[in-house]
Amino acid sequence: MENLINRIKSKENIELSKIMVAAMAWEETVKSIVIPYQKKILADNEWYNERELNLKNVTIEKKRILNPNEYYLLSDKDAQIYYKLCDLEAKKAGLKHKVGCCPLLEAESFTRSARNHFAEAMLKVMPGYENIKLHNLHSYKHGEDGKIIMGNNGKFLTYMDSFIELSLNFFIEELKELQNEQNNN
Repeated sequence: MENLINRIKSKENIELSKIMVAAMAWEETVKSIVIPYQKKILADNEWYNERELNLKNVTIEKKRILNPNEYYLLSDKDAQIYYKLCDLEAKKAGLKHKVGCCPLLEAESFTRSARNHFAEAMLKVMPGYENIKLHNLHSYKHGEDGKIIMGNNGKFLTYMDSFIELSLNFFIEELKELQNEQNNN
């Protein structure tokens, strides 16, 4: 049993757990900055679902775009203005990001990558999971009624979420140390 715990709590896995938790925290921080300015930019401009309206043989009602998740429906012209305004706001907020990229999308991508690396490492050492492939963890979880389960954050739950949560339990002490280090800085 001690050998198993040592394999699970290897230096590499401890480091991967810390990177993943830090990535998740950074994503939440960036989200709390980016979403409000995206919403404000959309509210301050009268942009509509031009991409949908231009589809042939489809009748779509014209609607104003106010949800940042629907920015892809903007016309090319409006999208260019939206991107420039978002870049200005990101700069004002001090968010460092690649030119032409959204800081939130970058943070989400980094979190996804960190979660995948952590999960891959844990699949190799967790008893009973050795034969499971990473792509299997990305399946949605279903309830007894057959419906996909929704998490508290409004997103559908995957087996990855449960596996990450289970795996992180092995690293509670190390993550507390990380939090203490951050609080002291």
